[in-house]
Amino acid sequence: MGCTSKNYIYPTCAPRAIYQAVTAAVELRVPTRIVISHTAVYPFDHAHAQAKINGRWVWLQDFGKYIEILDTTDQNEFVDYKYRPLVPYKYLTVSEVIDELKARGMMK
Repeated sequence: MGCTSKNYIYPTCAPRAIYQAVTAAVELRVPTRIVISHTAVYPFDHAHAQAKINGRWVWLQDFGKYIEILDTTDQNEFVDYKYRPLVPYKYLTVSEVIDELKARGMMK
């Protein structure tokens, strides 16, 4: 999962989305979910976190040690171009994402 070397691990979208969702849930005490989208790069999907703030689902993005709450409905404003077009097809809880990663053999 992610790129690794002797001294660091670069997380892919799934662990980053889990981190974002758990951080928002704990720190803000709001519902969170992981949005799974089809991408332009078959067969890869993209995972991204959302939090429900003031009755609206907003995107979360981590920048270093901070999680930014993005006041936008257009995920394409900040997602790398290679992942476009994004077409959400399911919404999962953090536990469901972990279960799916285990089922695919990507996590023990």
